[in-house]
Amino acid sequence: MAILEVAQLEKSFGGTKVLRDISFSLEEGQALSIIGSSGSGKTTLLRCLNFLETPDSGRIAVRGRNLLDGSLSPQERRRNRLHFGLVFQDFNLFPQYTALENVTLARRLLANSERTGETPEAIRREGEALLEQMGLGDRMGHYPHQLSGGQKQRVAIARIFLKDPPILILDEATSALDSITEAKIQHAFDELSRGRTTLIIAHRLSTIRAAHRILVIRDGRIAEQGTHQQLLAANGAYAGLYHTQNLGEYHG
Repeated sequence: MAILEVAQLEKSFGGTKVLRDISFSLEEGQALSIIGSSGSGKTTLLRCLNFLETPDSGRIAVRGRNLLDGSLSPQERRRNRLHFGLVFQDFNLFPQYTALENVTLARRLLANSERTGETPEAIRREGEALLEQMGLGDRMGHYPHQLSGGQKQRVAIARIFLKDPPILILDEATSALDSITEAKIQHAFDELSRGRTTLIIAHRLSTIRAAHRILVIRDGRIAEQGTHQQLLAANGAYAGLYHTQNLGEYHG
């Protein structure tokens, strides 16, 4: 059974349809990359998956359970968001907390509300280890305004890994990094995400070539899907975006 199934998802804003009949599935442990031009609907799709937006219609199921079921209680609806861990372009760090506190906050709140038995000290040690792995061992006590854009993004990525959701969602997760830092973070991310179920949106097509499957979104629809090699061979929308980016013209 697929860990994630999306069927006939639709979303409109002010009468303008942004998502049209989006359907796909994802097996546990696989990586799915979603690409498309700016305004194609890919970020709206991820916001619907994380319940930051409510779809007009359709189905989002995790391990066979429809998370859009209207009979779910408010508590169950809140729990739905625990299935997904999301890193957006704007990081969403809390300015009043240090890097380490930002990383550990969600896990500490979950431990309190769900009575998981985890101690604050154990959570803190895990957070410290993740920040070390992200190259931020000397920035744990810094506040967001004291960090560069790339450092903030690494904090946001570490926070999601500590939250340990079944499905990771990364929206342009390395877009704020220079090429050298991006390579380092991409390596750390590859190591941390090994065997995890992951959805990725990225500016640079080079970061998604190894995905198990790639979806190309155009005008709110899935224009094509397949592996990197399959889509290049098809010489369609993906091949066009890929070759355009090689000329320095693609900005997804």
